[in-house]
Amino acid sequence: MPENQAYSQFFQKRAVLEKIIRQQLAFFKALSMREWVNTINNLKERVESENFKVLVLGEFNAGKSTFINALLKKEILPSYSLPCTAIINEVKWGEKQRALLHYNPDKSGKTVAPEEIPINKIQDYVVINHSDEEKNTTQNSSYKKVEIFWDLELCKNGVEIIDSPGTNENEVRQQVTLNYLSQVDAILFVLTSDKLGAKSETDLVSDTLIKSGHQDIFFICNRFDLIREKEQKPIKQYGINKLAPLTKKGAKRVFFISAREALDGHLEQNIERVEKSGIIALEKELQEFLIHERGKIKLLRPAIELRRSIQEARRIIPERRALLQTSIQTLEKRYAEAEEPLQKLNTQKQQISVKVEYHLTEIKSTIKPKAEEFYRRLADVKIQEWMNGYKVQTSIAPRMLIINRKKSSRNA
Repeated sequence: MPENQAYSQFFQKRAVLEKIIRQQLAFFKALSMREWVNTINNLKERVESENFKVLVLGEFNAGKSTFINALLKKEILPSYSLPCTAIINEVKWGEKQRALLHYNPDKSGKTVAPEEIPINKIQDYVVINHSDEEKNTTQNSSYKKVEIFWDLELCKNGVEIIDSPGTNENEVRQQVTLNYLSQVDAILFVLTSDKLGAKSETDLVSDTLIKSGHQDIFFICNRFDLIREKEQKPIKQYGINKLAPLTKKGAKRVFFISAREALDGHLEQNIERVEKSGIIALEKELQEFLIHERGKIKLLRPAIELRRSIQEARRIIPERRALLQTSIQTLEKRYAEAEEPLQKLNTQKQQISVKVEYHLTEIKSTIKPKAEEFYRRLADVKIQEWMNGYKVQTSIAPRMLIINRKKSSRNA
């Protein structure tokens, strides 16, 4: 199919999808279904956007940041053995390499303008401070995300590659990553080759990613160079058997690489090391995907989510219609029937509160005399023991004799 014709068909299909989305949005607003209104609004924004967001996902210490650094051919994002990515990092096309820090609204809710930061200082803003882990969550952090503008070929034509916090490291940061799923178009799932297909990873794919409409997932099995040579072939076969059924294109979407070897090869300008890392085949397949599959994916995922919303609407409409057709007398009767057990529960709650208060008073009256007795015994026994055990270093009497003699000599 000629490229112009393909573009024309894409825009026609997008226009149809946008129309259905607007109709569905109006429907959910009329039914006051806020959660679905938010979901459909996200769909609307994603379909209308010309950008194509690719999320690099995976458990902490799988090598997500190192993988993105290998794509950038430079060590830009921090990558340590400890969990280190605290906020979202978005890599976008830019002829000039720079970084833009976005802030969360301040305590008063006022929006804070983004600030350009030195690109070699990114880790000062995105790295987790493990010395104060409780305060160092995205809820308390003043930083929202960092945009990195880089002359990366993959990011031309509006493609964004997004680094995210690990999915099994911190509940709050994990939720930030999972919430971001509604905004992205494709997934690159990074795993470690020594524990391929862990239950936590396959459950995330089956229960969350696929159900969210992500069917064409890229699986990147990292650190393959650390597998002993004699084990590499069976490990690769095991990984393909485990992961291929979880993605639409099967084994074609499962890659075995060493992100660290690729990055070090680029830094040393050692093309042989880069080729051996396995990343070039992945980059080629990803480039093909972004050129030929982007339009279809851009429409397919929102269409799947839209179908889910329509199924939910079909379920909820009969319930709402039945409610509207119910007489006032019936509704009042149902309300009265529901109110009686609620009143009983409220009475039980008050009774429990009275009992708890009574027991607290009783415990206080029991503990108080025992505490007083303990402190009396402490005064009678322990203080005397401490006094007997203490040896006076300097006698008071000789010191007073010296002082009196000095006074007498002055008076004379």
